[in-house]
Amino acid sequence: MGRGVSGGWAGVGPGVESDPPALEPQVQSIRLLSVPSLNPTFEAGRKADMSIGGYPAELFGEGLVDEKYFCIICKKVLREPTQAYCGDRDGVTAVECPRPECMDEDNPSQRTIIKDAEIFPDNAIRRELFRLHVQCINVGCEWKGKYREFETHFPVCEFRLEACSHCNQPVRVLEMQFGDHQRSHSNIQCPACPPGSNPISKEEFQAHFNDCQHSGYVFAQLQRLEQHVGSTEQDLGETKRQLTDKFTEIEANIRQVAANAPPNSGFSGSLPPDLNLDQKIRQLFEQMAVSLNERVDTKTGTFEGIANTLHRELEKSITAIEKLDRHRRLESEKAEASQQKIKSLERTIAAKDAKISELEMKLKDVEVSCYDGMFIWKVSDFSQKQQDAIQGRSISIYSNPFYTRKFGYKMCGRLYPNGDGMGKGSHMSVFFVIMRGEYDALQPWPFKHRVTFCLLNQEGGNATVDSFRPDTTSSSFKRPTTNMNIASGCPLFIRLDTLTNPTNGFLKDDTLFLKMIVDISDFKEA
Repeated sequence: MGRGVSGGWAGVGPGVESDPPALEPQVQSIRLLSVPSLNPTFEAGRKADMSIGGYPAELFGEGLVDEKYFCIICKKVLREPTQAYCGDRDGVTAVECPRPECMDEDNPSQRTIIKDAEIFPDNAIRRELFRLHVQCINVGCEWKGKYREFETHFPVCEFRLEACSHCNQPVRVLEMQFGDHQRSHSNIQCPACPPGSNPISKEEFQAHFNDCQHSGYVFAQLQRLEQHVGSTEQDLGETKRQLTDKFTEIEANIRQVAANAPPNSGFSGSLPPDLNLDQKIRQLFEQMAVSLNERVDTKTGTFEGIANTLHRELEKSITAIEKLDRHRRLESEKAEASQQKIKSLERTIAAKDAKISELEMKLKDVEVSCYDGMFIWKVSDFSQKQQDAIQGRSISIYSNPFYTRKFGYKMCGRLYPNGDGMGKGSHMSVFFVIMRGEYDALQPWPFKHRVTFCLLNQEGGNATVDSFRPDTTSSSFKRPTTNMNIASGCPLFIRLDTLTNPTNGFLKDDTLFLKMIVDISDFKEA
């Protein structure tokens, strides 16, 4: 299998065995390399001269690239790919890039040189490379294009590096930056001159060095240095004297400590007179250390006993706390269970209360219900109901239901204390409502019976009477599909001033009586 390099060999990676095409009929799977993103620190450490060798892998930007486009030795992008046939030698591929820039210095065993006659250009790989999209590897350059165009762009890229002729360091080709770098080598800052002095060119430096002014600067620096040395010697002498006095003071303090030390402490505070200063200090500190260690050991034993007692008490406290915590969790669980049970009972009680209220309403309806088509409606607190209607809080009120017979039509009355429609604000309006009953399926529809309203006179005088016969085409008298049909009746039943006049006898003690009669004389039993 052919291998290419940068200027020589291209391969699928080190350590991969290869066979001649005649011995490998199957198609090998393509291996891809993950190309890292451009790193600014890469450019600084790279060789300034890129005129030879392969290109870095950053040429392809980020993504996956086939390994066949990289040199098997130096791992760089192929510049002039070639191919060769080689055999197997002890299970190791005996191939090597013949060019110095592709040599692997860490693997000298792989430096077998292929003869020139066995190498030929790999035009297929070259054509594939020409079609790939790449980006410039010089930091700061934003050029992108195809590989074919990059080989023309790279030698003239103004962001490429070139070696400086003075320091041999890589420098960008940008004229401004390159000019500044060159000028930094042409001017020198004299170390003896005061800070802030102007730099001197290399050509003028010898003349500046021999100048009297420069010599004056040098002599001034030497004088300051001599004065500094003398001052340092004086400081050292003073420091030595202070150290001697301090040692004398320390020795006196140590003797005082030794005099106050307990017997058998091993600390005497006396030293042999023939010892030098360092030996005295060392021996004094050794005696102090022995004495302090003994005292620390005594205190440590006492504290250990106290610590053991406290540890036992702490363990007892922890055990008690754990027991209390378990008891608290148990009580919390019981409280939570009780709370859940209370909530369940509250829901049950609420449902039973609703059921009781419903039964009470039904019982009340049964108590006041009539089954002969006649019902006398007592309306109390009429003035308050009229005020509620005027203010819009409750514009109408309903009577309890009544029936034409035990299993007949279900009906009720609806009264507007402040009137409705044409009678609003001037009359009291009275309406008749057919309600949905349990035996509607047995009744003839539409409803055809005459309805009469009679406002009773509580002083025995004449009553106010009005009646109507149902319009059989109206939805008000069809079989109900909701709880009740639309009300129908007398919007101009009685004027409000007539009703409220105390001499008429219709309203006494703020109460009136309205009698509703349904004519069932022509009613036929089902």
